[in-house]
Amino acid sequence: MRYILSTIFIFISLTWPCFDAHPKEIEALLDRLAVLNLNRNGYTLGRALTEAQKKTALQHSIAIDNPKIYKFQDDGLYIVAEKITDRVIILYRQYYAAPINQIQEVVGALFLDFGDPTIFVHDKIIYWAFGPKGKISEQEYNKIKEEKGKLDILATLKLTSSLEIMKKNGDMDIGNVYYILSSPPVLRIINQTR
Repeated sequence: MRYILSTIFIFISLTWPCFDAHPKEIEALLDRLAVLNLNRNGYTLGRALTEAQKKTALQHSIAIDNPKIYKFQDDGLYIVAEKITDRVIILYRQYYAAPINQIQEVVGALFLDFGDPTIFVHDKIIYWAFGPKGKISEQEYNKIKEEKGKLDILATLKLTSSLEIMKKNGDMDIGNVYYILSSPPVLRIINQTR
């Protein structure tokens, strides 16, 4: 799990310096993301941090090797923001050695906040995909895929668990789970301008 998160930050660190190549495109995309109101613990993807959140960022900063972004933690939630505008670009949380009931509580909280997922893979991975009008339903997703259409995905929420989420696990089963809320188009633009 740490490998996945390290890879994300290495990718951003290597490609972020080219981010300035399309500032209007990025700003427009972040504006569209902010309207979707995809948030965790008061932090919203695409939206600028409040003054109180900036204070938290200063108090709980985590060193990263990139002068254009910063990362901090707030009550277990990790936030990555762009330095000039203080706009949120990634939100993620990870739980290590969590009992199955805690994993199921995390999944339940995401279901309550975001509704039914777009895709459920092998009882261990759940995706919510969001387009310009909000969440893309499983039916809409399947229909577009069947018709070989193009999905207009602005953001995704991915949850990965080491235990099968819906399986009747033993009460003593322990596993790892994490979720990440981000924007594939933002990451794609960063990669293309490399």
